[in-house]
Amino acid sequence: MSKIMRNYLVGLFIAIVIYVPVVSWLIIRNIILPPEVIDTLILFILAAATVFYAFRTSDIAKAAEKQAEASRRMAEDMARPYLLLRLTEEYLQWDDIEGGQSAAKEFTVTVLNGGKGPARNLEASLWSHEDIFAVNKKGYLAANQEWEATISKLSTDGIALGEEIPWLELKDVIRKKRISVVVKYEDIYHHHWVSYLYLEDVDDTGYVRDGEQNIVELNQND
Repeated sequence: MSKIMRNYLVGLFIAIVIYVPVVSWLIIRNIILPPEVIDTLILFILAAATVFYAFRTSDIAKAAEKQAEASRRMAEDMARPYLLLRLTEEYLQWDDIEGGQSAAKEFTVTVLNGGKGPARNLEASLWSHEDIFAVNKKGYLAANQEWEATISKLSTDGIALGEEIPWLELKDVIRKKRISVVVKYEDIYHHHWVSYLYLEDVDDTGYVRDGEQNIVELNQND
């Protein structure tokens, strides 16, 4: 039996429970009411039952809505990608070192999807609050798969007047003004995410290594 039918029967039962004692009391005392009074009494009882039924139906609708929302969130969580970043090499030569040897102009970052769902429209790049770097793109990365993303250390030329600054929204996400590796991506439900990895200096050697990393959802609606 459905909840709606059960509530309907409960409302009908309440109406009967109210009606029968009142009628019995009138019969015992041999009280005869005018027909219009009886009609009014019946309508009042039915109205009370209807109000009860309406409240119960509203409660059921709200409960069903909450259950649907919980199911939707569970489905989204089950399909969420979770990208973890690490330098392919333990240390990366970042600056010039003694002897005039120049640091490499690009390096490789391993991007692992440790989530349960695929990542789409991936964009990997260096990020800082001052410079704009070239972006390496990949269309799809399945769960438990890796991507060896090539990252350029060369900043690009200035953007044209009126052109939107790429990834401007990251300034509200990446608070520390340190160089970091960033991968933007989305899940199958079109939620946008960013995984970023801070690069830490290794003393004064001109090398950097993996630092703190985070994953944040971006507020975008496409």
